[in-house]
Amino acid sequence: MGKKFAETVAGHPRKKLMDPTDKSLLVLVFGLDAPSTRYRWLEYESHFKAAGWNVKFARLEDVSDFAMLADFDVVVLQKTMVSGRVFKQIRRHAKKLVYDADDRIWMRPGKPYRGLTRWKIQRRMRAIASGADICIAANSYIADDLTYFSAEPVVIPMALDTGEWKYREPDPVRPTIGWTGGPKNLPFLKSILPALRSVLGKHDISFQIHCGENPQFSGINYQYIPFELGQESEAVRGFDIGLCPLPDDPFSSGKSPIKSLQYLASGAAVVASPHGAVQDILIGEKSGLWAVSLEEWESQISRLVEDTSLRLALARQGRARLEERFATPKVFDELRVVMQ
Repeated sequence: MGKKFAETVAGHPRKKLMDPTDKSLLVLVFGLDAPSTRYRWLEYESHFKAAGWNVKFARLEDVSDFAMLADFDVVVLQKTMVSGRVFKQIRRHAKKLVYDADDRIWMRPGKPYRGLTRWKIQRRMRAIASGADICIAANSYIADDLTYFSAEPVVIPMALDTGEWKYREPDPVRPTIGWTGGPKNLPFLKSILPALRSVLGKHDISFQIHCGENPQFSGINYQYIPFELGQESEAVRGFDIGLCPLPDDPFSSGKSPIKSLQYLASGAAVVASPHGAVQDILIGEKSGLWAVSLEEWESQISRLVEDTSLRLALARQGRARLEERFATPKVFDELRVVMQ
């Protein structure tokens, strides 16, 4: 294993990795700065350490000698379709191999894979899913796919640290509508702008966009909040109504949108597209409202703007839903069982 990887993984003498009092875990992450890595694995680092685990994170591309994987009790491969050659190396040296998927990477947005390309992808995924000791999925939709690829997956949902993501009672007088997300997801928000324009034209309310890129939308008033790492919870806590539009396609149906959890945690009543795995997070009108057409988006947002009691009830029920099913300590208990 090369120096770059050794510096990324170790950070101290190798003999420490072999301390018999600890169990050791290496997570080969999708990307050290990727949101999915942050919310899927990095947030559990302190929990693993408190439970007596020595945890390291590294990018797969930094591995040059797979033999060092044998130094760890468990190796996690995070949502990567590695080649057959690379997977054989990982499988050969990992004592216990866990494959984790939090979206349908075997699909793509828009035009689906077809023909030989689709066959090759499915063949590769079947080798990975069946070759891992355990597969974990972020939701039931991904779990069904992994079952098709000959795995017996365990559903470990996305989670949030409720200490960092604090609840705030919604503004009873002048609510703020908000959307948070990455730049690549801005087209989803753009698709419902006509409904937002209509709502904003009828009510004295504000609209905020929290993103790593200012979309420069025309014909609609909004406040742009630039993304700052570590400041997401403060930005989202200013929302009273959170928007989660998604397209109705197979790739998007596998998403467990972290923004929906952020809204629930922060006290924002949610309006979302009822497509796929987001239905695992929101339960009807107990923690959010559904909208498909532009007319429904306008109606549901207006309903929350006008009905303070409904907005407050959904906010409180949403926070309770988060603490019951998606709080980091509870989900970690499930994850730790898988790692044993």
